[in-house]
Amino acid sequence: MSDLVLLQVLAGILHLGNAEFEGSDPCEVTSASEPSLQRAAVLLGMAPEKLKGAEYTQCTMLGHTAIWG
Repeated sequence: MSDLVLLQVLAGILHLGNAEFEGSDPCEVTSASEPSLQRAAVLLGMAPEKLKGAEYTQCTMLGHTAIWG
């Protein structure tokens, strides 16, 4: 993996850290956080809609078993 790709992934993850959510089940990204989500999607090479859907998915680990919901 090139250094550029590694830095793009890292920058995408950092932008995701700026996202704020409101509500619950399912939560929504706040309008103020939309630019961070858009930048993260571009940096991670995916459609913003797909990333938005992934943000709402919760995973709980029980031992070695993942419970998605």
